[in-house]
Amino acid sequence: MGAELHLEKITEEHVEEVLEFLQKNAFAQAAAQTTEKPNPKRLRQFIGFACDNGINICYRDQDDKLAAVIIGYDIAKKTELSLISSALCWLKCCSCLPKFQRPIEALNFVESLIGDTDKLLELHNIETTEECYEIATVVIRTDLRQKGIGTEFVKTALERAKERGRKHATAFATVEPLRKTYANLGFENVTSVNYEVAFGAAHYNGKLESGDCHFMVCKL
Repeated sequence: MGAELHLEKITEEHVEEVLEFLQKNAFAQAAAQTTEKPNPKRLRQFIGFACDNGINICYRDQDDKLAAVIIGYDIAKKTELSLISSALCWLKCCSCLPKFQRPIEALNFVESLIGDTDKLLELHNIETTEECYEIATVVIRTDLRQKGIGTEFVKTALERAKERGRKHATAFATVEPLRKTYANLGFENVTSVNYEVAFGAAHYNGKLESGDCHFMVCKL
């Protein structure tokens, strides 16, 4: 990794800094592939929650600039699916309004990824009530990629999750390089969903380099 990077805990004071970092190094590129812009209010709410939960970490360089960010949370599948179901129930009451269509599709997408609880129990012995460390996203600064930093970064987050008493980690691999990183750390694929199938080909500006999102799991 190199001595020039140091580990730091993310707190609620870092919301705007983390949001700007993610926008520049991940979200902007992803948004450019779609025909509509993401909702900035929902992004800020998600990042605010993540920075406030006390378990997320970052790398900073020698100039104290963000070099890598990992966003995750400890949650049981029963709780997560219940939250999604409640949100979908409310949104579907307003489904006649166009602005609610994309959030409904997004929640259906996540539910289709994580909803096979029978498979999680059968293949990985994960009960729906077990709290797992779920990694929502990992972003490495563009000038520091392909140097092994991401692998070491995720490994550190997994070690900290184990120290918190977590027995399993789950993760969303939204692009192929991230899927390979997780696989190298012992993650196994549970479910894959194609973006175009979930959101429609018209939602994207051309063919996607990584067409599938993967939900993966590993034992800690």
